[in-house]
Amino acid sequence: IKILYFQMKKRITYALFFILVLPFLLVSFRKNNIQSTDELKLKYETPHSKYIEVRNADVHYYDSGKGEIPLVLLHGFGGSFKNWDRIWNSFPEKYRIIAVDLPGFGLSEYPIGTENNGEAVVDRFSVAVEAIMKKENLDNIHLVGNSMGGFVSLELAQRHPDKISKLVLLNSAGFDLHKIGGKFVKLSKTKVFEYMLRKGIPIFLSRKSAENTMVKGFTKEELISYHELINRKETIQTLRLIGSSIHSPETCFDDIDIPTLVVWGDQDKVIPLKHGCRFQNTMPNATLVVYENSGHVPMIETPELLMEDLMAFFE
Repeated sequence: IKILYFQMKKRITYALFFILVLPFLLVSFRKNNIQSTDELKLKYETPHSKYIEVRNADVHYYDSGKGEIPLVLLHGFGGSFKNWDRIWNSFPEKYRIIAVDLPGFGLSEYPIGTENNGEAVVDRFSVAVEAIMKKENLDNIHLVGNSMGGFVSLELAQRHPDKISKLVLLNSAGFDLHKIGGKFVKLSKTKVFEYMLRKGIPIFLSRKSAENTMVKGFTKEELISYHELINRKETIQTLRLIGSSIHSPETCFDDIDIPTLVVWGDQDKVIPLKHGCRFQNTMPNATLVVYENSGHVPMIETPELLMEDLMAFFE
């Protein structure tokens, strides 16, 4: 009996070590993935990079072309202006491409110190885009938003219907925000989450996130740029802060009558296709296009198909 007791005690000790201690050690001594903004600017700034100060934070955006039609592109949560790499050179010369890094993502700073002032995150993002619109004197905009960027686009469409001539929602957030982001919001408020992000997000989790977001493949270069930019020191801070901010209240969007193209992947695991159907049924001037065997980011997964539909809609 004593031998069995000590054997069981030994096994329990080993089990507790692997369950509790080993993960702690792995997190503590793993590679530090965090990089500074200055380091990443050297890698990812382009000759078309510009900055504007919004609420004491430098907001980065890509501005290419001198066409008379401004095309503003807004990425999703965790993304950056690099998400549009596959399509921004495909537009005719009459388009001026402006791809914004929303505050806290890509190469943009987040206005630290505003997280508990009662303002919704989407409003801070909208204010940044509005500042760019004013600085660049943009009018008759074609506005394209993916996921979280789609939600920002909807907010801008309600604020400035006179400045936006065409609206495109790519797998857009907007409905049931508490369900879509609920788990992340709860997790982001915990000490465990804060501790886990001390050294950033490991590459295998970045790959897992990309695989969960997309059905069709991504290149090694795209994975590396996503992994490095989401591990920027300021972005890690944003990921922690954004969950403690207040979301905008649920909106119906039935007051937006701008011509709208809604694009959705039928295999989207992040925001299901039923949300695309709700946009089509709610917005009076919306048309839904569904891509088969596609996920959450059509500009990366199906760029040729998306370009074909964008050109047909814009022209």
